[in-house]
Amino acid sequence: MAGTAKGAQSGQLAKLLPKQSTGIIAITLFAVLMTLAVALLTPALQRFESPTAALITRDADLPAAMRAAHYEWKLNEPGFASRASAWGLYGLHQILSWGMIAWGVRRKKALGAAGGARFSDRLDPAGIGFLVVNVVFGLLHLVQTQLFYDGLAQDVAVVSSQYSVIVMLILILVIQNDRRGLFFGRKVPMPKAAVAFIKKYHGYYIAWALVYTFWFHPMTGTIGHLVGFFYMLMLLGQGALLFTRLHVSLKWSAFLEALVLIHGATVALAIQQSPIWIMFMTGFGFMFIGTQLWGLKLSRTMNIVAVGLYAAIVIALYSGSLAGLGPLFAQKPANIHQILWIPVTLYGLVPVFLGLAALLAWIGRLAKPQRGG
Repeated sequence: MAGTAKGAQSGQLAKLLPKQSTGIIAITLFAVLMTLAVALLTPALQRFESPTAALITRDADLPAAMRAAHYEWKLNEPGFASRASAWGLYGLHQILSWGMIAWGVRRKKALGAAGGARFSDRLDPAGIGFLVVNVVFGLLHLVQTQLFYDGLAQDVAVVSSQYSVIVMLILILVIQNDRRGLFFGRKVPMPKAAVAFIKKYHGYYIAWALVYTFWFHPMTGTIGHLVGFFYMLMLLGQGALLFTRLHVSLKWSAFLEALVLIHGATVALAIQQSPIWIMFMTGFGFMFIGTQLWGLKLSRTMNIVAVGLYAAIVIALYSGSLAGLGPLFAQKPANIHQILWIPVTLYGLVPVFLGLAALLAWIGRLAKPQRGG
């Protein structure tokens, strides 16, 4: 009786919470407004970024061999305040994000025991808290950049930010395998213990990857940074949708995953100024066609049209026929194998992380106290 009463009380309280559609609007609006704010405030960063200030080192000023490992947007001579502000605020943002997830999981477990639904069409209190945390620390990061400029990039390697997001994409492939399959709608057998471990703890890892990447960069207004910050804020919105039906929606997941196509291509185009952006666009495009498309549950005709459209784009970009548009389109037919670089990496690392998850799950079972006597 107590459990039933508690469940009924929770149901009444849930009706007072905002709907998940309101959450989507809030997340998107915040991402748009923050991106606009970064763009509008970027001229004020000229005291750091202007060539005459000589406070940062451009890639163009370095030998070609040093450019790949170099990150332009960091001070040549960082001070205590720049480091302390970036790492201190990042640490608080990270801890509070994890705290909201832990609170949400604990709360949902208690509600489940009382007969409450696991997912609903209304925001969870922990999700609302997660959104508030992101809004507050998003604004703090904007102020911190204006005052001190540096992000975490001052002290960590460029690849750490890139690889953290790559691992996130791999974990999503594992989590969604039993619902949309891994290759063209085909499900791949995976160790149950490993998959269960990833599903249980994926929120903590993804929150780390996103918050870490968010604080890795200063909030400056290059096209690559603007697209990247918008994408990060949209992804962080998944935490705000914790335990909503949208959080587990295959269509919403496919939309967020597909945004990496725009992000990857735009960053490559803006930073490297070479045809390599085509590799990012067609590589992540392959991931959409090969995996994410099948979560949309479209008709067979629509799937064929999507695959055909992708093939036509690939042929056009790698045929060499667009070279007249400029050097950014000068891809050769011999380079068409580049469309497989990203898929081979992501699909190829799935068993690696399944193995790691299986090992961690096994260690967890060993460390867990045995019941009984």
